[in-house]
Amino acid sequence: GVFEWEKGHHDEALKAWRLGCESLERIRVPSTHPEEQRALDEVKLALLKNRAQAAIKALSWNEALECADDALRIDDQDHKAWFRKACALEGLGKLEEVENCLEMIDSIAVGRLDRDRLEKETTAKRETVRAILERDEASQQRMFQLGLDEGLFSEERNRATPQVK
Repeated sequence: GVFEWEKGHHDEALKAWRLGCESLERIRVPSTHPEEQRALDEVKLALLKNRAQAAIKALSWNEALECADDALRIDDQDHKAWFRKACALEGLGKLEEVENCLEMIDSIAVGRLDRDRLEKETTAKRETVRAILERDEASQQRMFQLGLDEGLFSEERNRATPQVK
């Protein structure tokens, strides 16, 4: 997957990471081998985050969200998984839920050496979401005003509309 990703073949990378995830699902580690389970989880986590990123690039928002959620079930302190979830939610238009992900990243960033970088990323994402919400609000207000101007909500409209029996 990484080889395809670096060549810019994002769809091929996504396919490769899907296959990797499917292959790992067949592996079972006995509960008596916690180190091996931890190693397997690390590989699954990397594959899921890569797959989520490729799905975002392919505009496959539901797949990206599913992969991010699966990654967070493995490690709920992974800032990349939270950011990919935020991006997937944004793509799905679930803008109100994005802030929860960004807040998680902010809390994870406390005490980290890369805190400034993470805060810049969450701030940029917040600004993007805020701009989308503002455009949406303005668009809704324009549509509502157009409806008022055209008399869509007036009593005359109800009288002018023929009744179907």
